[in-house]
Amino acid sequence: MITLADVAKESHVSTMTVSRVLHHPEQVSDEVRQAVQQAISKLGYKPSRVGQALSQQRQFAIQFLILEDIQQVDPYYAKLLLYIADYLREQGYTLEISHDLTDHSSQVDGTFVSGARQQDLPLLTKSSDPIVS
Repeated sequence: MITLADVAKESHVSTMTVSRVLHHPEQVSDEVRQAVQQAISKLGYKPSRVGQALSQQRQFAIQFLILEDIQQVDPYYAKLLLYIADYLREQGYTLEISHDLTDHSSQVDGTFVSGARQQDLPLLTKSSDPIVS
């Protein structure tokens, strides 16, 4: 796996400079930015999702919480979930499917809720993560 340090070595700059090129390109000269971009292309560098999650304090995971009776849902549901999963994957996220409102074992950046009932609202409003229902 190609690391930030590999890109820095190839482009003859520090890892901090490579990071600046990736996250704050306006802080580096055009010459340095081009050298780093060439090294990234040559080496095939891809940012680590784990490293990004740690530095940004994010999980890159979205939960789809199904609160309705699964026996009663339309077969279209599976297509909807596949569409959402594909879209999220393109954006660098994973989709986590759950059916238990009280299960908070996973860390997610937000939640889609389907089938919320009036009695679910107190627990849903306690979440500090964004929720779409």
